Amino acid sequence: MIKKGKIGIPGMVIRRMCLALIGTAVIAGCATGSKVQFFNDSGYDRIEAGDYDRARADFNEALRYNAKCARAYTGRGETYRLQGWHDEALRDFNTAIRFDSEYAAAYWSRGMVYRDLGDIDRAIADFDRALRLDPEYAEVKEARQGASK
Repeated sequence: MIKKGKIGIPGMVIRRMCLALIGTAVIAGCATGSKVQFFNDSGYDRIEAGDYDRARADFNEALRYNAKCARAYTGRGETYRLQGWHDEALRDFNTAIRFDSEYAAAYWSRGMVYRDLGDIDRAIADFDRALRLDPEYAEVKEARQGASK
């Protein structure tokens, strides 16, 4: 699984060049080296910059090319979550999980919404599922520890 981290422009360019060199793979139901990947990457970069409306537009564009891309639904859901639009966020995270039940980021994101809503039991269940899928997912470990306090 590829996780987004806080990287600068040179890091983005290097990541995209490396993916172009290694060819096409599938991450969360989305082919790498494609327009879908381009718009997903752009959307996540815009989330990091706090530009949620343009990020959402990028994820919508990714979904136009692949309506079953779990990574794009998760990204778009993050834009909703970060703006406090919980119903929309949950809808997108549930859709992402329906298309790829092994995508840990979707469970982490949905768990964050449940945490924000005060539904700690559901949040912990999603964090635990994400950790079973990706035991090294640092953000999930941190959220899980915070939810159980």
